[in-house]
Parts: sequence; structure tokens; C-alpha cells
Amino acid sequence: MARVEGRRPSMVDVGRAAGVSAQTVSRYFNGGYVSADASARVEAAVNALGYVRNRIPLQMKARHTNLIGLVLLGPINYGNAGIMGGLTRAAREAGQAVMI
Repeated sequence: MARVEGRRPSMVDVGRAAGVSAQTVSRYFNGGYVSADASARVEAAVNALGYVRNRIPLQMKARHTNLIGLVLLGPINYGNAGIMGGLTRAAREAGQAVMI
């Protein structure tokens, strides 16, 4: 994923790259009206920056988070790290997120 100044890109970054406002980017993702030209530019900026939408606010509003909690006791060692990595990948593929 592309980073913007060492961090994940935001809606503001996508808007700047697309030449539109962050509000237009939000409307693009939430199904509001966005012209065909602006939609194409937002989509191109999303792909170029590797923007990934933060679904937590939407899930909190819906009272359903698709979030799996993981508690590990003791030091994080190679075995635990492997478990966390595998669980995180499997959860992502299933549309879930993991909070460790």
C-alpha cells in the first residue's frame, strides 16, 4: 500500500490527489451524488494511493463491528506472532478485523 508521508492515506489525501474535496470523497463512498468525472478521478486516486476505507465508524453506527478480539498472555514470541499473523490474514479475507 502506498503511504503518504509515512502514514496511511486519508480521505483528504484522496481528495487532493483527485482535485476534489474530502466531502466529495465521502459522498463517493457513501453513495451520494458525485459526477462521473469526479468519480473517475476519486477512483483513480484511491487506486494510486492505496487508500483503504476505515469501516469502524460505519460498523459502530450499525452496532455491528465485524471485529474479533484477541488476548494473548505472556511475551509475544515467534509462535504467538505466527498465530496473530495467520488470524489477521484469515479475518481480513472474511471481511473481519482483529483487535489484539
